Amino acid sequence: PGYTGRVSVDRTTGSLELRELTLRDTGVYEVNLIPDGGQPVSGKSTLNVYEKISDANITGPTEVLIAGNSSANLSCQATAGTIVSREWLKDDQTLSPSNRIIFSGDKSSVSIDPVEGTDNGQYQCILTNPVSRGIASYNLTVNYGPENVVIDGDIEVDVGDTVVLICSASSVPPPAFTWSFNGAESSVTTAEYTVGNAMDGDSGNYSCVAENALTGLKKSSAVHVLTV
Repeated sequence: PGYTGRVSVDRTTGSLELRELTLRDTGVYEVNLIPDGGQPVSGKSTLNVYEKISDANITGPTEVLIAGNSSANLSCQATAGTIVSREWLKDDQTLSPSNRIIFSGDKSSVSIDPVEGTDNGQYQCILTNPVSRGIASYNLTVNYGPENVVIDGDIEVDVGDTVVLICSASSVPPPAFTWSFNGAESSVTTAEYTVGNAMDGDSGNYSCVAENALTGLKKSSAVHVLTV
């Protein structure tokens, strides 16, 4: 009954036409032909019917992720479609398994434990079957740092010059900065420390501290020695 009105058979050629395909039409089809005055001939053919993939999506963590202390699980699904294969990318490069990055058996999900700062980026899942493909994206944010706190700027200037020192750090989110001059904390709380009309008294040791409000970590730069 499931084939009523959908099937045509040419008994001369032995061909079968099946219309309005459904997923239930997937299977092995067998034909037996008995030519006039000849020997019976039989054959088999496998028909695979695939539904187009639609609305691929990645679900991920909703909580704040802290490098070294949190884990993340990304799951890739589609609202419709026959999924034959899945491929994961990070920032347009193939995502490979490691001791921290574990895929489920069918690659429908990937677990990262623990997360690190290098895990920040865009993740993509590509779902495919022989008739369609679906792509989903997810931006993962891992809070980390500060790391690599350094001061850039002049180390020797003339009296009257303007000195600009820049403190930088690797951190998500961007850190807050505090500065010290000759061991005493200054009022400067930006990444840039400016000394206008430098004088002999501005010679000395400058350092900055970067602090990440989410990770709770802080780190100091090496001392920057300025001579006026």
